[in-house]
Amino acid sequence: MARIRTLSKVLLGASCAALMVGTASAAVITNRTPVDFTGGSVSIGFGTQDITFSDNGTNIFDFNPVSVATSGGGAVTYSSFFGVPFTYFDAIRGSGSLTFGSTAEFSSLPAATVIPYSATPFIIGLADTTSNGTHYGYGEFAGTSLVSYGFESVPGQAITISNTSLSAVPLPASAPMFGAALLAFAGLGYGVKRKKAAALA
Repeated sequence: MARIRTLSKVLLGASCAALMVGTASAAVITNRTPVDFTGGSVSIGFGTQDITFSDNGTNIFDFNPVSVATSGGGAVTYSSFFGVPFTYFDAIRGSGSLTFGSTAEFSSLPAATVIPYSATPFIIGLADTTSNGTHYGYGEFAGTSLVSYGFESVPGQAITISNTSLSAVPLPASAPMFGAALLAFAGLGYGVKRKKAAALA
C-alpha cells in the first residue's frame, strides 16, 4: 500500500514539475500509468493525495469492489438523491464527452464509501481544493485498476474529457476469474445432467 502511494506521489510530482516549466495557460495534467490496487489502495490528487480509492477485499463475485474516501480538500462526484458516489460507466467510450466543474455535485467522504457497481469500467469526477483554488479532474477505472487520471492545471477551470482522452480499458482482474467460475458451474451442470440420464437408461 505504501509503495502504491509513493508511486502516485512521484508520478504526480513529475507532472506538476513539468507544468511549472511550461506556460501558464490551462492544461490537463494526465497520468496514464495504470496502477492495480487489488488488496490495497491508491491515493491521488492535485499536488496532495487527498482522494483514496481502496479494494474492499471481499470476493471475485463482488459487483462493488472499490471504495473511496477523501481528506483535506478532496471530493468526488456524488448523488445526494441516492447518497452514493456518482460515476459514469464507460459513458463516452464510443463518442461524446464529459465535463466536471462547478456545476457538478461533489462531496467529501471522510469514511471509505462503496462505489456501486464499480466492477464495471467507470469514470468518476474529482475535485481537489488547494491553497490557490479548486482543481477539477477525473479518474478512469477498470475494477481495482486505476487506468488513468487527470487534473485541470488552472483552479476553477472545468475539465472536459472525450473518448480520445481515455486509455484502452483492460478487463478488471476479477473478470477472467468470474468467467472461469461460470464455465465451471456450466460444466458441473452438464455433468449432473449426463449422470441423471445415464441412471435413467
